[in-house]
Amino acid sequence: NGGTVERAIGRNSKNRLQMEVFPDGDQGKPAVTHYEVLERFRYVTLVSCRLETGRTQQIRVQMQHIRHPLVGDPVYAASLSPSLQLSPKRWNT
Repeated sequence: NGGTVERAIGRNSKNRLQMEVFPDGDQGKPAVTHYEVLERFRYVTLVSCRLETGRTQQIRVQMQHIRHPLVGDPVYAASLSPSLQLSPKRWNT
């Protein structure tokens, strides 16, 4: 199980610190990510990603775009349940 995401990536017009996907390809730069499912767990899936391009935050942005944000990503996984997000407080154990 896997797939390929081919979508242009560029700076978010509202938040210049973030990147976003431009589905029409009219903005941003081309970005291609191939992903393969390695193992499925109850709430998360382990995937392997292979990049054809090396855009800033490419994996994070494209996986969020296909509605599979990275667990623990404080920026692009905002839609995840709080229990699946990591915070700096949880890092200090």
